[in-house]
Formats: sequence, C-alpha cells, structure tokens
Amino acid sequence: MLLGLGLLLGGALGNLIDRVTLGYVRDMIDLRWNGHNIWPIFNLADIAVCTATTLMVIYSFRAGSRSQIDAS
Repeated sequence: MLLGLGLLLGGALGNLIDRVTLGYVRDMIDLRWNGHNIWPIFNLADIAVCTATTLMVIYSFRAGSRSQIDAS
C-alpha cells in the first residue's frame, strides 16, 4: 500500500509541477504504428498514477479477503 501511495503522490506531483511551470502537462511517450496512434500519448507520471491505482486495488481486495477469513 505504501508503494502505491508513493507512486500516486509522485505522479500527481510530477503532473502538477508541469502544469504550474509550463501551463500544460508534457507527454513524451507516443506509440505509433504505420503513422497511426495505437495508444494515447502519455508520460512517466501517468504510468506512476496508473500503477499506483492498480497496486492499491489489488491490495484492498487481498486485505478484504484476509479479513473475511479472520472473521470466520
């Protein structure tokens, strides 16, 4: 959970710093195939936020299943 919270905070701060200093969020990863976008353009902060969300959801499901086992 702490790793997820750290990634979430880091990604949010990274996007906030870009927004405050540049006025926009700089996206740097653009996946193309034959001249067509195959995925939305994103940056490392976006990766951190998505990874954090995934980790926190997995943790919450695992923690919920453990508490149900302990209750029985």
